[in-house]
Amino acid sequence: LNCSAGLAGNGPHAVSPLITQTYSVFASDANSCESDTLDLTVTVLPDIQFSMPDTLPVCPEVNLVLNAAPVTGGDGAYLYNWEGTGAAPQSNHVVNLTASELICVTVNDGCETPVQTRCTFVEVIPIPALVLTG
Repeated sequence: LNCSAGLAGNGPHAVSPLITQTYSVFASDANSCESDTLDLTVTVLPDIQFSMPDTLPVCPEVNLVLNAAPVTGGDGAYLYNWEGTGAAPQSNHVVNLTASELICVTVNDGCETPVQTRCTFVEVIPIPALVLTG
């Protein structure tokens, strides 16, 4: 087998291009007879992108819905892992905190696109004391 892009010898050949790359492959025998050429394109998808706010204020023991959407890039088959909850297809996550906490989510896809992690500091704002005067 003969391949373009510097791949030589019998395969299989593992490739991990940084940009979309087309490889041309053909076979030749001991008599230098060559087969037709087959072009194989390895498509590199754009990186996964999404954002999360730096800080979110919340009152103690109030449900706060965190959402990692919208996400772009990759193959579109996103899985979200919120702080070790396990990968799931839901982009949102509900927290109910009594103390401030850094919450992170890691997003991956069904391909080999590098995972992305973003974090939000959820700041629990103390409830002011109720003072009644008579």
